[in-house]
Amino acid sequence: PLLAITIGRLGTYCAEEVAPHLVTFIRPACFSLRNIRDNAEKESAFRGICYMINLNPSGVVNDFVFLCDAIASWSTPKPELKEMFSRVSLPRIVFCSCSGRVSFCL
Repeated sequence: PLLAITIGRLGTYCAEEVAPHLVTFIRPACFSLRNIRDNAEKESAFRGICYMINLNPSGVVNDFVFLCDAIASWSTPKPELKEMFSRVSLPRIVFCSCSGRVSFCL
């Protein structure tokens, strides 16, 4: 779990550098994060993951179900995080990754 939290936090502070590698770690990160109780560390990790998805939506297409499972593990996300989750949907991710218009999708 600590590695998943660290990777998520890297997404908060240096998303442009980490986002291209999203496909290599999103599945194990989601497995780890779904088993952590709601807390500030989990929240910061998910914020970073959402930032990275906005920069590299194609990095999560194949593992979208695992992302949904991790998001569903939240009992009571804060409103701002809930809003970030609402912007992560498969049609949106597929559109953004296929169109190449990521700035339009943010």
